[in-house]
Amino acid sequence: MKKKLLSIIIVILLVAGLFWIYNYFFGPSVVQGEKTVTLEIANQKTGDDFSRVLTTEGETLYDLLLEQQNELAIVFEKYDFGFMVVGMLNYQATNENQEYFHLAVGGEDAMTGPQGIALADGETYSFSLRSFNDFSASASAGVEKTLTLEIINEKTKENFSEVLTTKSETLHDLLMEFKEQAGVVTEASGSDSEIIGLRGYVPEKTEYFHSFINGQEAVTGPKTTPLKDGGVYRFELRSFSEEVLAPSEGELKTITFEVVHDEAGLDFSEVFETNLQTLGDWLVKQEAQLEVVMEEYDFGTVVISFFSHEADAENQEYYHLTVDGVDATSGPDQIELTDGGIYRFELRKY
Repeated sequence: MKKKLLSIIIVILLVAGLFWIYNYFFGPSVVQGEKTVTLEIANQKTGDDFSRVLTTEGETLYDLLLEQQNELAIVFEKYDFGFMVVGMLNYQATNENQEYFHLAVGGEDAMTGPQGIALADGETYSFSLRSFNDFSASASAGVEKTLTLEIINEKTKENFSEVLTTKSETLHDLLMEFKEQAGVVTEASGSDSEIIGLRGYVPEKTEYFHSFINGQEAVTGPKTTPLKDGGVYRFELRSFSEEVLAPSEGELKTITFEVVHDEAGLDFSEVFETNLQTLGDWLVKQEAQLEVVMEEYDFGTVVISFFSHEADAENQEYYHLTVDGVDATSGPDQIELTDGGIYRFELRKY
């Protein structure tokens, strides 16, 4: 019995030690305490040129963005590697428009997502709407760089690693330049070619090539990943689940639901009983009664109207959500219903 207990203690200590080592060497070097930083958002398409000095005790850029999520209409999209910003100031960057929000820290391109960036006192964090096409025009006029390309595929026992010298500007251009060595498989897409496989392997329906930059998960695709001298760019074959879960039900709960629109004189408040698990599922069920209009995005559901009173995006309006009087940090799909909870939507302006 004592030997078994000792073994368990040793295992716990080893796990704790590995966790500490990972955070020490690979996690963001967080700074404790209050920090003053500058957050910038530029969108030439809408004319937005936002800049604000903020004081926060958050440790990472993701923490800061969560604090400002409702006021700045920040929309996240969740991936296996973490959260990526896809919307700001009521503008949604879409793949259809070949757009994304580019992130720079102190004027330098960020190599990780917001969760991997530690806040530093006095630093500037800049988001700017860009097009995937911004990179292609300058790809041939780059500075020579030496970097490492790695492609790992446990399914085929592939373990490719090669040091390359290039003037390409993006990871996509690098792959196309060294198409033969990387075993790039392409597929025609309009007037362009999309990379669909590496080292001659095309992922199956439930697989994909996950990319890393210097050991950190990449937050953009190859077309928008800039190359840096000495960088290590790695692809690993991974799989994901395609299982789609139906709305889950649990114990019966009593909730209060409120909608406020001062200009329209709307002040709705009513108590409901439900056994649904999330606010998103409940809103779908109450769609007719509340005359709720929602828009579906890859990241989840956004409410744009109640009782025929629509939030006017051109007038910088949105429905602000609070749960028990506290600003929500996620959309309705991610908010679990609790017995006695108060869920309030209020029309506001940015």
